[in-house]
Amino acid sequence: MSYGTIALILFAVLILTPLSRILLAALFGRSIGKSALSRQPDAIHLRPLDPAKLRHGGRIRALTAEYLQQGFEDAGVYTVPEMPGVNLQLLAHRADSMYAVIYDHPAAGVFYDIVSRFTDGSAWTYTTARTTGTSLFFVACRNYHG
Repeated sequence: MSYGTIALILFAVLILTPLSRILLAALFGRSIGKSALSRQPDAIHLRPLDPAKLRHGGRIRALTAEYLQQGFEDAGVYTVPEMPGVNLQLLAHRADSMYAVIYDHPAAGVFYDIVSRFTDGSAWTYTTARTTGTSLFFVACRNYHG
């Protein structure tokens, strides 16, 4: 087998397998992560939004109805000016110190977070979003100063 054939096989293995993603992450992951984080806002603001303007209004209404049946209260529909196209349906469950956020996202579609805050300052979050980091709304609440 010639060196050219071996090089072609190695190149194909790197390009056509998950190994290439691992290699790219090892080489460039830190700089990619820093770049992505630098584009995230330090804080967000919520602006009331007419629910009729949600892209996935039917799906969000259905999810909201399920939350309301479980004791959550509707806390409104909002848009996030710092993140164009990101809209939120907020819900709160006072008795259990929980809140829920249903996202209407331009790229990711509909997903939701459920968060419980505890008196010691800790929190528990469940999300149906693909793994990317902390809940957007949790970050906004943590960064809110008045």
